[in-house]
Amino acid sequence: ELGYKTKIIQVFGNIKDATQTIMENISDEQKNCLIFGGEPTVEVIGKGSGGRNQELVLRI
Repeated sequence: ELGYKTKIIQVFGNIKDATQTIMENISDEQKNCLIFGGEPTVEVIGKGSGGRNQELVLRI
């Protein structure tokens, strides 16, 4: 009705691969409703705060 194309996409594996999957599905040329679900993995180095979701958002 509003012209949105809906996609449900699994995001899993290495955080770099998950970021690439998301970026490949983002388009400025059409209206999208993107729903991502899954559990990407990230290598933790040091004692910083944050986690895989925070890193994923920062990479995008």
